[in-house]
Amino acid sequence: MRPGWSSLQDCRRIDDVIAAAEAVTGQLADVARPSVCPTCIYGLASTLGDRWHAGTTLRLTVTHHAFWSACASMVSAPGVLGDLGSLRRVLDSNHRTCRNWRTHFTRQPPFGDSVAALMTALIICICLALDSGSRIHETLFSGTHGMWPSTLGDVIPSGIGPYVRWACVLPARWPLVVIRRLLSAAHRTVMQQLMVTPTRERLVITFVRAFRQWRVLDSEFSSVPTGVLEYDVRLPPISHDEGSSIAFYAYIIVLVLIGGPERHHDDLGDLALGLEPQLHDALVHAAASVKSSVGTRSMLIEAASAISAYADLPIHPLVREFRRTPCPRHAYTILTQGQAVYLYVMQRRDSTRCSGPGCGRNTREDGRTPAICSRCRIVRYCGTSCQRVDWTTGRDGAAHRDVCSALHKFVDAGVFTHGTTMGEFVDAYDDPSFLAGRERRALTRWALTSGVLPARFHSAIHGMLQNVSDVSVD
Repeated sequence: MRPGWSSLQDCRRIDDVIAAAEAVTGQLADVARPSVCPTCIYGLASTLGDRWHAGTTLRLTVTHHAFWSACASMVSAPGVLGDLGSLRRVLDSNHRTCRNWRTHFTRQPPFGDSVAALMTALIICICLALDSGSRIHETLFSGTHGMWPSTLGDVIPSGIGPYVRWACVLPARWPLVVIRRLLSAAHRTVMQQLMVTPTRERLVITFVRAFRQWRVLDSEFSSVPTGVLEYDVRLPPISHDEGSSIAFYAYIIVLVLIGGPERHHDDLGDLALGLEPQLHDALVHAAASVKSSVGTRSMLIEAASAISAYADLPIHPLVREFRRTPCPRHAYTILTQGQAVYLYVMQRRDSTRCSGPGCGRNTREDGRTPAICSRCRIVRYCGTSCQRVDWTTGRDGAAHRDVCSALHKFVDAGVFTHGTTMGEFVDAYDDPSFLAGRERRALTRWALTSGVLPARFHSAIHGMLQNVSDVSVD
C-alpha cells in the first residue's frame, strides 16, 4: 500500500476510486446518450491525476482495460465534424439530475460547457494512462505487464481526427499531449491520419493560434474548406498558463515533425499544405517574441526555414540569418549524394525501429527495444532473422554488410558523431580514398530508396539512383 494511505478509511477511498471507474465504464456504454455527469467525471479525472493516486491509476491500467477503452470510445464518438447539440442536451440533463449535485461546487470544471468538460476529463484520463508506469514511446503498445493500451486502436478507435478536433476547440493542452505521445510511438500511421481533411487544417490552425498567442482571426484562414472552423462548443478565454502549455506542446509536435525518428523530410510541409504562409509567419513570430531558450528559438526558425523552402516563400531575415550557419538541415537548394546519405543516417541513428526489410517493429519479442548493430551503431534489429536477411540481402539491393562496412569507417574516423555537421560528413563521403566503390554504392542506394528525403528533389534522386545502377558492382 502506498505511503499516506495506510488507514482502513483511506484504503476505502482507493476502493471508491476504482468503483467510480467501474461505474463510469457502464455510464459510457451508450456513446450517443451517455448517462455520466460531466462534473463528476471531471472530479474523477482530477482525483486520478493526484500524485497520491499514481498507484491507483497504474493499477487500473492493468485491471480495468474497459474503463480506458470506454473513455477513448466516447472521445472518438462525435467524429471530426457534426453538431454537438444533442450530446450537450443529454449531458446538461445528467448534470441537473445527478444525485451528487451537492458536491458539484467543489468539482466544477473551468468551462461553461458540458461537452467541453466531459471531453477534457476523458482526455486527461487517457493521458494519465499513457504516462503510467515507465513505458517509453517505443514500448507504449507492447502490453508491458498487461497495461492498457496494447494497440494504437485502443486509444484512437476511429483515428486521430477527433483528438485534433478537441485540440482545436478546447482551451487545454491535453489533446495535444495525446497527439504528441502517439506521434512519437507510431509516427507513420498517425502521420497518414493527420494528412486527411479537416484534421490536417485543424492541427495547423491550432499551431498558428498557439504560436501567435491567440491574436489571430478566423478570417485569416479563408482558404480552408467550409466546415473546418465550424464547431459547437462555447468556451471561455484561454488562461495565460494554459496558453503557454498549449504552445509548448505545439512546439514539441513541430519538433517531432522536423527532427523526430521515422519522420519524412516533407512531413511538416505536407501538413501545412495550403496554410504555409500562416504557419511560417506564426513560427517566426514565436521565435522573435516568446521568451525561450536558444535551442527552442533555433528550432522554431528551422521549422520556418523548412516551410519557406517547401513552399518557396519570401525569406524572412531570421530565416536568412539561420541559413548562414554551416549546412542547416533545411537550407540547401540542391541535393547531392553525400547530403542524401547524411540526412538518412541522422534519421536512422535516432530511430529505434527494426531495420529488417519489411519489418519496422519497435520492440523485440521480450518487449525490449530492438538491439543496435554492434559494428556500425546505427541500425537496430528486433531479432536475428531480420538481422540475417538485412545483412545478406538488404533493401533495394543495399545489403547491410556493405552499408555497415561504410558506416563503420565513419565511426572509426571520428566523423560520425552527434556534433558532426553535414559539411564535415559530405567531405569525408566525397573523399575517393575513404570508401570502397561497393560501400559507396550500397550506402547511397540505401539512402536514396528510403522514401524519407524531400520530394522536391525527386528528379535529382531519380538521376542519382540511375547513376548508381549504371555503375558495375565490384
